[in-house]
Amino acid sequence: MRKTFLLLVAVTGLSFGAPVITVIPSVGPSSLAGSAANYDANALLALRNGLSSTSTNGGPGSASVYNALVGLASANQVIDTFGAFNSWLGVASPASPFNNEFGNNLYFGLRVIGGTDTFSLSQLVYTDNLAIYDPSLAGTTPFSFNGDNYDSRFLAFLDNGTTPGTLDAGDSQVALNTAGTTAVNYLFYRGVPTFFTPVAGANNQQALNNTIAAIDANRPLNLTASYCLATTSGSLTCGPVSGQASAGVGEIPEPSTYALMGLGLAALAYVRRRMA
Repeated sequence: MRKTFLLLVAVTGLSFGAPVITVIPSVGPSSLAGSAANYDANALLALRNGLSSTSTNGGPGSASVYNALVGLASANQVIDTFGAFNSWLGVASPASPFNNEFGNNLYFGLRVIGGTDTFSLSQLVYTDNLAIYDPSLAGTTPFSFNGDNYDSRFLAFLDNGTTPGTLDAGDSQVALNTAGTTAVNYLFYRGVPTFFTPVAGANNQQALNNTIAAIDANRPLNLTASYCLATTSGSLTCGPVSGQASAGVGEIPEPSTYALMGLGLAALAYVRRRMA
């Protein structure tokens, strides 16, 4: 059976002069792992500068590296084991420097370029298709970032530099923990983390193996998420622009196999929007 690996990164601007949103998925450490802060910093640096990868902040090995996806290669990239056991990319208790890692998340990174137009974090709206894989999540998206502040997950700027409409050295960076209602022209976000939690196993490695097998047995795995800007703070109705990215792994199934989707994944739980 033909296999396909899917990655879609789309930029959509539906009205002239409106902010342009780009969504860029990337696999990184658990958002609660020791290297999470380094990953966040690298992700923001890469998103701001249009880089596909960066590792300038160091940290415990490549766990802190930001790498924009060129294809979601395997299920082991989206299993989070925080609070259970150490793991990295589907391997339990890996050798240093990953022995303080707790699995991996798929982050839907975000870049919003407003140019001369302003918007605020409180207008940001997120949605995804994760309820397809875990029906208990039905109705949990879309959600608004209204009430959040510009914390360490975000990098934002006000366009008051020498070249209007262009992010340059003269533009003002928004201070950490500034209210999310503050107007900005540029916003970069490490992204909402999504992941599977491990199922039971005779030992830690077997739990990972069982989880990977359950994911692979219920292809196609095609995770999608999108962000948009609402016209008013707290609204869940998208304004004139939106962005979408999808990352998937697995086979294109025969029509009869669609009815089996989700059965093996019913034992898996998805978690999102965990604070860094």
